[in-house]
Amino acid sequence: RFGSAQESIRYLSDFEKGYTNDKLCGLNVAPAIVNFTAAPRETTLNQTTSLKLRAEIASRESFSPISKVKVDLSAIGGAPDAEMFDDGAHGDELAGDRVYSLNISFNPKETGEKIFEAVAVDRLGWEGKQATSILVVE
Repeated sequence: RFGSAQESIRYLSDFEKGYTNDKLCGLNVAPAIVNFTAAPRETTLNQTTSLKLRAEIASRESFSPISKVKVDLSAIGGAPDAEMFDDGAHGDELAGDRVYSLNISFNPKETGEKIFEAVAVDRLGWEGKQATSILVVE
């Protein structure tokens, strides 16, 4: 019996056999941002622009729900942790559709690509990230 137990231990601890991503426990699954967009994609220097940021979060099914979605606006002189909303208000079109939104106005002071990173955090603290950008031209 001892030999059989040792063989079972070797099999169970061999992560090359029988263990695939499909069979891993889903409890530690980070939120996924399916799509993160900024509109307009291009703006002009020293012209006030209304920027619409949208982050679509993948369905969480039975996993922990999303606790917050934030975006880093420091590329345009904004807050590094501005909150995005999925409440049908605050510039969001439809509550509960898993599309988090933020509308802001800004006046770009320098040209170049401005990169924004969105972070979705679930109630267990797991994070999913996605980036988008706009171009500021003269």
